[in-house]
Amino acid sequence: GSTDSIDSLWTNKGGAFPCDRSKSLYCFEQIPNPTPTAPPPNIPNDPYYFSTGSWGKAYDDLWGLKKINAAGAWEQTKGLGNIIVADIDTGVDRNHEDLKDNMWINTAEISNNSIDDDGNGYIDDSYGCKFIGMTDNKCGDPMDDNGHGTHTAGTIAAVGNNGIGVVGVNWTVKIMALKFLSAAGGGSTSDAMKALKYAADMGAKISSNSWGGFGPDIALDDAIKYAHDNGMVTVVAAGNDNVDALKFHPADSDYAITIAASDPSDLKASFSNWGEKIDVAAPGVEILSLRGANTDIYLGSDGYNPGDRFVPAGEPNAKYYRANGTSMATPHVAGLAALLLSKNPNLTNEDVRQLLRRRATDLGAAGKDRDYGYGRIDASQTIANANTKPLNTLITSPSSRASIQGGNVQIIGNAFGTNFSSYKVEIGKGRAPSKWTTLINATAQVNNGILATLDTLQFADGIYTIRLTTTDALGNTYQFQIHDLLVNNFFVDAQGDVGESNSIAIGTDGFPVISYLDRTNYDLKVAKCGNPSCTSGNTIISVDTEGFVGLYPSIAIGTDGFPVIAYIDFGNVVSKSPNVVMLPVPRAIP
Repeated sequence: GSTDSIDSLWTNKGGAFPCDRSKSLYCFEQIPNPTPTAPPPNIPNDPYYFSTGSWGKAYDDLWGLKKINAAGAWEQTKGLGNIIVADIDTGVDRNHEDLKDNMWINTAEISNNSIDDDGNGYIDDSYGCKFIGMTDNKCGDPMDDNGHGTHTAGTIAAVGNNGIGVVGVNWTVKIMALKFLSAAGGGSTSDAMKALKYAADMGAKISSNSWGGFGPDIALDDAIKYAHDNGMVTVVAAGNDNVDALKFHPADSDYAITIAASDPSDLKASFSNWGEKIDVAAPGVEILSLRGANTDIYLGSDGYNPGDRFVPAGEPNAKYYRANGTSMATPHVAGLAALLLSKNPNLTNEDVRQLLRRRATDLGAAGKDRDYGYGRIDASQTIANANTKPLNTLITSPSSRASIQGGNVQIIGNAFGTNFSSYKVEIGKGRAPSKWTTLINATAQVNNGILATLDTLQFADGIYTIRLTTTDALGNTYQFQIHDLLVNNFFVDAQGDVGESNSIAIGTDGFPVISYLDRTNYDLKVAKCGNPSCTSGNTIISVDTEGFVGLYPSIAIGTDGFPVIAYIDFGNVVSKSPNVVMLPVPRAIP
């Protein structure tokens, strides 16, 4: 790309020697007995770090790294080679010139001998694992046939200071390639779960997850909790539909760090999902990274000309690529998490979450807001505080999307740490409460114990958010929230579980009774169904199969006048749950 932006640092003002900048980054002014000044050690010599306008924009080609102040972090640490980041995606081009030295290899496994040499339950997982179409636990080759995974991996860990291409947030971290998404970008929840478990079991400290699907997924939540319980930091994309991230998994998972996307002007990217579940934002518009061999992520998109996003554009052998999405924001945060653990390997996954939040640059409305969460990440400030131990702030029970009823329910979790002062538990109606009710203010520390008791009978049926806030002696605060908690005190003498948010049972008179969630006001509704209609009081409920009544089910009146319900059987969630896909890459540029 262009190196015009460094003319003021390295120039040739007509001296005796010519300078061809297409072949060399460094063109020095000729002076008597010149003594060139090398860049500071925290500034990499990778050419695209200095270039501007390679695709006609005024900002730096690697504007995202500049925006998050990566150079300030690199003064403190450039990463450690023993930190492993699992890139759970479409695979990774492990032979890319700007990544191959930072690829994880399972040295305990002998490649292609059809033997599980290391006894981990997987065969031939020398370079990671491809879970698609796996039989007899034999891993396929996790090479990238789409390009998405190589692009995200490059943002995390493109080799720094090697004099070519780009640089990752972390110069030396190792990338574990875990492929569960196909060349078309689709994959199954069950394969995603296998990848998460493999990453946690095989020593990955962080996983980067730029994929997802609509609706909650209980089994996937369990897999992320497994990874969390094993110490892994799980970083996930918020999604690219400009809707509440709580509608999207795994962005809605309690134990995931959820990432929104920002643009070069520090505005919310137009496509980025938002909401109370956003932890932080990171650059996600026109992000330059690596191109997997023979791939073109946008190929097949409406109005896209093949090769237009190659850098250089249209060059068949281009090794670099620009893309948009929360997919591209997520690896910025995964790379920073790896820098944090390089600086202080004793940090827990929840410590990482809190430090990312606390040292982010506040954008939008003051404090936490729906578009940026706690702000856009600042790598320099975050690493500068790597040895600061946040308060342990966590709700472990109930979990998001649980249903509670019948009186007192205990809120379980942690509120403790060095310089602890107090904690508070609050509850608010809906997904974005405008008013909070305090359940408890306390000064006693709690370690895996009862934080508060919630009397469900004191609250109207519906959806709620619960927020835990801890405060230390310096006035620093830390938070953890659970979402879509269903307070449901309705009981009926019926055969079936009508106590859940979307269910059907047979009443004592033999007619169906349904309960469903009215998402408009987050209220639980109950209706009596008889031939030919369902009623709530004297109101006929008009619901057809084209509308959703709650999270999954649709309820319709059949030709016989009785209700018909479509629902997901959570008793067999792995086989019944929706498939997940690589996040669609947005094309509109703010």
